[in-house]
Amino acid sequence: MNLHTDRDAEFYARHPFGKVPVLEHGDLTLFESTAIGLYAASQPNSRLLGTTPAEKALIMQYILYADNEINAHATAWFLPLRGIIPYNKPAEELAQQNLKRALTNLDKIVADKTYLVGDEITYADICVVTSLVPSYTYLFDKNAREEFKNVLRYFETIMDTPHFKTFFDFFKYCETPLTYTPTE
Repeated sequence: MNLHTDRDAEFYARHPFGKVPVLEHGDLTLFESTAIGLYAASQPNSRLLGTTPAEKALIMQYILYADNEINAHATAWFLPLRGIIPYNKPAEELAQQNLKRALTNLDKIVADKTYLVGDEITYADICVVTSLVPSYTYLFDKNAREEFKNVLRYFETIMDTPHFKTFFDFFKYCETPLTYTPTE
């Protein structure tokens, strides 16, 4: 299914917002990756959302950090280079600056940590690491990744776990970053 062109009337009848991904589970229909992930992580006996109020708040903090500081800026940088939205050089420069600021802060946070919260993978790690995948795939070559050594170590540690290996077996690091190429 081409998600840009194959959304027919039946799809919109079931999903009026027209957004993907979508999870249908019994009578529940969810859209937005974070909501779907929160639902999956909140199943009985899961510790992915923490066990104490402090852990739960810290995990939510990093979920929002991934969405607002990593994903938002990486998307603003990446989509115009792919020709998905119009290119604007000042907007690209601002997105680069903001993403690098976010990664500089994250680099300090993970300097002495394996996981963002506690001593095992949580939904915070899932959100942050998956938010880094597009940048490490298309924007950050080896030299750029080395600028954030602690983030790279953290990313590689999480990506080396069995679940991540299963779902990200396609992942390859960027060798040559995307650059803007004007269309004629």
